[in-house]
Amino acid sequence: MTYAGESRDTELAEDLLEWFLERQRFECFSAGLYTCYDLLRPDVVLEQAWRHGIVDYAMPYLIQVMREYVTKVRQHRASSLFAACIASFTCVCLMQVIEICK
Repeated sequence: MTYAGESRDTELAEDLLEWFLERQRFECFSAGLYTCYDLLRPDVVLEQAWRHGIVDYAMPYLIQVMREYVTKVRQHRASSLFAACIASFTCVCLMQVIEICK
């Protein structure tokens, strides 16, 4: 499991999880979700868990992934809003300068 996590190989990590599922080693599957967290594709994890009837084992991982995505979306919205405000402010300032220079 450690090797799969350190390998940085998504396919290897997902194959390892499938190997655990084939042998009904659900606790190992769950541990692998954290060891290989940043390598795994959440849709693949959810599908594997659902097909084997062990969504409860994957739920902490899925909650963490959802939390991470929501945080990224909020940060993106905030930075986009900030950029829009700066652009708007710049336009207003330029318009005021043009009026002053007339």
